[in-house]
Amino acid sequence: MLTKSHAIIVKDFAKAFPDSKQWFLAIATSRRGRMNIPLDKFFEMVNYDGAPELFAMHACILGNKALWLNPEWFNTNRKRLQDEMEQHRLTHGFQCVPAIAVKNVLKKT
Repeated sequence: MLTKSHAIIVKDFAKAFPDSKQWFLAIATSRRGRMNIPLDKFFEMVNYDGAPELFAMHACILGNKALWLNPEWFNTNRKRLQDEMEQHRLTHGFQCVPAIAVKNVLKKT
């Protein structure tokens, strides 16, 4: 977790890390007042414990109805997803967005 995340307000963090789908805005405004709470509380509310700057990448799985899969699917395909992300990292120098890994694994099955 980001140090001092208790001192950063969601709307300020969202401005510093914009994303094309505006996941902070979409999720935070689903309940009144969430844009004005500390970042650590927001992540606690949405059960996210990853790197704050990567939140939007992970949120894209939740917001994409085509990727709403049974949790068992993720359990069964965990190794394939990890391999897909690692292959992308080796090829391009960075890991792909998790939603892209899911789509690629779905294409191959």
